[in-house]
Amino acid sequence: MIKFVLFFLLTMVFSPVFANEMPLEQQMDDYTTSIRIKWHKNPFRDFESDRYFYPWLDPDSYNSSFWMGSILNMEELYDAKKFKLDSVSFYHAPKLGTELTLFSLHLKDAVHRFNLSLGFFVDFTFLSYQKGTDQLYGRSFLFSTFMQVEPFIDYIYKDRLRVRVSPVKHICYHMGGDILGDPSLYDRSVEEFRDAGFEQVHLAAAYRWGWFTFHGGLSVGYTGYQKANIVNVLNMNAGTELRFPIWGEINLLAGFLAGVNLDLLNTISRPAAGTGYTVTAAAYEWTPQVAVGLGVEIYRMVFGLQYELQRSRQMYAYRRMEHRLGFAATLFL
Repeated sequence: MIKFVLFFLLTMVFSPVFANEMPLEQQMDDYTTSIRIKWHKNPFRDFESDRYFYPWLDPDSYNSSFWMGSILNMEELYDAKKFKLDSVSFYHAPKLGTELTLFSLHLKDAVHRFNLSLGFFVDFTFLSYQKGTDQLYGRSFLFSTFMQVEPFIDYIYKDRLRVRVSPVKHICYHMGGDILGDPSLYDRSVEEFRDAGFEQVHLAAAYRWGWFTFHGGLSVGYTGYQKANIVNVLNMNAGTELRFPIWGEINLLAGFLAGVNLDLLNTISRPAAGTGYTVTAAAYEWTPQVAVGLGVEIYRMVFGLQYELQRSRQMYAYRRMEHRLGFAATLFL
């Protein structure tokens, strides 16, 4: 009985192959291809279609990049003398990010696509001191770490429109170890306690029209109100990106983004672990968000000049606005 069942199953599987007059090797290759195209669970994004939905300047794009340039108002963020800002060579910010698709559903020949995915990035802010200048931990100095992670559902229509819904976008700020580990720079017994982590619900959309991509997003914070120094209560942003073809996979890229933020700023008392978080003062504040960029896209890479204005994502300086101007190399994966 078992032999009969095995013979029947093998016959069902291989009958399409052997009932064909093509060479056996070609039949095997064609059969393999026909099976593979039914599998849409690619864990990474489709470069040919999805890159249009991840604008270069969108703060919620999960791309990797390396930024190098100047923070134009750094002396408003940090004590110039303590942090030796007169002896800085340059600032740089590596960012590691990508998305992983956990499940993908294609309907009507991929006219409708549904993706269940996870996006993640971590953004660091460093400086390098000039020769002969250093801090306790050397010439390379880590100011801060900013991390964002969210599970979400994407609906994509005809590779033209993408709508994203996320019930939980987690954001957290951390001061760099080079500050925390040096009491001459940060004395917690004198200065305010600084730490932040909160969650938001996130909605976003992007639409491709010819050489242009129009995009926008809305985020609303719903946790962290009683323990985080900063909670982004509301963020609304919108922008556009122009991708003008030059030659092959080389494109001229230009973008603009504008937005507004409502932030809750808390002064927190936390003397030691296990003592809880006590809010001693709180205030809401509206701030603008602007980004402008001009660059060149070469296949998966973008090289260009960026200017950004927004509330600082550096934990030590979270109460201040930050102006950045520099060169960025961005990788889409």
